Amino acid sequence: MNELRLPANIQTAINAKLQATQEALRLEAMLRKNLADAANAVAVTKGQADAKIAAAQGNARALKTVGEAIKEYGAEAAQLKNQTLWMEK
Repeated sequence: MNELRLPANIQTAINAKLQATQEALRLEAMLRKNLADAANAVAVTKGQADAKIAAAQGNARALKTVGEAIKEYGAEAAQLKNQTLWMEK
């Protein structure tokens, strides 16, 4: 049987082109993964920051309530109110 063969330099060029294409696709996939990982890390960090902000706002409201109780009822009543607030959490 007669086989049709490409000249070696053409076959080498084709193989090099295929390898370059495969490497480019591999790098693109790696880039997409890295971008997704970074976006996930940002989302996690934002969620943690939002939780800390919410906790701080809750604490600020509790302190404001205690301050209002001190103004209205005196320190002894505010102490009782403060203990009740912390037990409810």
